[in-house]
Amino acid sequence: MRNFPTLEAEKSVLGGVLLEGSKGADIACTFLDSEDFRSEANRQIFKAIWLLHHRRGELADLVAVTELLQQTDRLEFVGGPEYLAELIDVVPNGANIAQYCSLLKEASKQRARGAGAKHDNGKPCIHSILRYFPRALEAIARVNEHGAKNHGWNTWDTIDDAKNRYDDARLQHDLSEIKGEVTDEESGLLHAAHRAWGNLAVLELALREQKEC
Repeated sequence: MRNFPTLEAEKSVLGGVLLEGSKGADIACTFLDSEDFRSEANRQIFKAIWLLHHRRGELADLVAVTELLQQTDRLEFVGGPEYLAELIDVVPNGANIAQYCSLLKEASKQRARGAGAKHDNGKPCIHSILRYFPRALEAIARVNEHGAKNHGWNTWDTIDDAKNRYDDARLQHDLSEIKGEVTDEESGLLHAAHRAWGNLAVLELALREQKEC
């Protein structure tokens, strides 16, 4: 089992949990977190299991996980009910969940060490940003989508006096948070996410100016 492929181990963990329910979820949620999964689809399925079992104290079986993924518009992204059924077919039972979890955790540590080695060689490790801040990046992406729906895609850097306007927008979100507001009234998204998007926009514009000098 030592050389068992990582993707197959991910499927075996998830399939075992869907078969075993609470017992399997106990093991998986103790050993792993979502960042240990390399497949984004499998990561989303594990997040659903973790939310049901760890946060809500509910059964994380096939029916419950399918319903939650559907409610959060993630079901089709992970491959639909067919993929979830396929996960169960991968394992005859959940007896080896702990071993598969151990394999995944070790593989995750190896990837992290590899990312560190690349960074030490002087190259920025973009992949680590995705691993470290998945929720923050998703929140920023939602702000980006909200802006695109209102103003169009690929127009953010074409507006007049863009840098100053984004600076002003960031200040407005700061003031709203100082007043005790958590989410933006218009978008329903976090002020912190709006501000983070603005930080990226201003940074990108500054780097472009620097390159042109």
